[in-house]
Parts: sequence; structure tokens; C-alpha cells
Amino acid sequence: MDRIRKVSLIFRGICLFILAALPVLHVVLWANFNSLADTFALMGGGPAGFNPPWASLPMPLSDATLWRAGLATLIPLAIRMTVFYFLYKLFDLYARGEVFSSGVVRRIRQTGYALLAGQIWNPFNQALVTVLLTLENPPGQRMISLGASSSDVGGLLVAFGIILVSWIMDEGRKLQDEQALVI
Repeated sequence: MDRIRKVSLIFRGICLFILAALPVLHVVLWANFNSLADTFALMGGGPAGFNPPWASLPMPLSDATLWRAGLATLIPLAIRMTVFYFLYKLFDLYARGEVFSSGVVRRIRQTGYALLAGQIWNPFNQALVTVLLTLENPPGQRMISLGASSSDVGGLLVAFGIILVSWIMDEGRKLQDEQALVI
């Protein structure tokens, strides 16, 4: 149990670091989007000929376009931060020695639902951001991109799997509580 507590403290710290770093990285990315896109263009589109989604955009993008797109991506940022917050709270419970409590089950379930929300929102956010990034283009050159990939399907399966694990753990917790009452 001691090792679980120590490892949980490490993971709790990692989650806290990521939770603090995500908004900073978000601001840095959107504040430097044009120069980052130029850097990737100089590298030939990125590693192994990767063609980034912004390759077809007229560069540099205006400040207004970057602000709109940056604001639109606050929703997935909030979802990611929520996932890491729930993981932080989960590892905090583990660090305190709680393994099969209702609080642990609740945090696992909340993590699964947050991941599910992110996977459901992802295609809509992709469509919104592509519209916002091409909004200033002349008519006929504006785009909307809506799609799903195998990683989106995989993300949905992971989210449902985590929700299922929380359900199974809750049933196990209930059985453990019932057995504790039997004399």
C-alpha cells in the first residue's frame, strides 16, 4: 500500500503540473501561431512530410482570426483541464490510502465522462475552428472541416471503458460494504 501512495503522489504532481501548463501552452500557441506555422513550413511541413492543417491557410493570419480561433479552442482546453483535475483528485484519494471508496469510483466515472465529452465535442470544435480560421478568406475559399478518425473512435472506446470500470468498481465496493456488515 505504501508504494501505491508514493506512486500516486508522483502522478498527482504530474497531473497538477499538466493542469497548470495547459493554459500557458494554449496562450503561447495562439500568440505565436504565425511564427510556429512558418517554422513548420521551413521544415518542409513537419516531420516525415506531415502536412499540417494550416498549410492551406493564407499566412500570416490576422490577430482577429487568431483571437477567434483561440477563444473557440477554450472549450476543448477546459475539457482537458477537467480530465486532469479529476485525475489529480483521484490520485489524491489513492495517496490518502483510499482505493475502493465511493469517492474513487466517482472520480473514475467523472474522468470517463469528461473524456467522453471531449471526444463528442472534438468534431464540432474542428468544424468551428476551420470556419473561424478561413472566415476572412474571400468567398469560395472558406472552409469547414467535419470528420472523425480512428483515434476519435478509439477515444470513445477508452472513455466508455473507463465509465464501465467505474461501474464495476462501484459494484465491487457495494459487495465489500455488504460483507463488512455480515457477522
